[in-house]
Amino acid sequence: MSEQEMQPLGQDNEASAETILVLRARPPIEGHLIEGVGTVYIHGLLAIEKAQWQNECRDGKGQVNIEMVEPLMFQMCVRDSTGQHLFKRADVLKIKELPAAIVSQVCDICMKLSGMGAATEQELLKNFAPIATKDF
Repeated sequence: MSEQEMQPLGQDNEASAETILVLRARPPIEGHLIEGVGTVYIHGLLAIEKAQWQNECRDGKGQVNIEMVEPLMFQMCVRDSTGQHLFKRADVLKIKELPAAIVSQVCDICMKLSGMGAATEQELLKNFAPIATKDF
């Protein structure tokens, strides 16, 4: 068998640092229609944004603040057609007051675009520090 026959399909062009780093300017994007509101553009997080999101979801003791996981992701990934954030960090408290179905749906898309899959909050959070929750 020749070396060419042994290569998996789609492996005929070897990637270089330059061809991979071009992706910095092209995050995955998906348009999403929010019923009664309009289309928003959901951007997948860059690696540095994902790390920032993970850090900002923690409280001062290093525990995950579950109330911030989705609102922060929503704030970071929802953008306009030019790629500009629609929400500022100060809007996160207002985002917490949106219908959970909308926030969760947008966050599921963001997680998929960010390479996190369609994991639930609990599956995602089990890899963090112990979960801090309020007693109900």
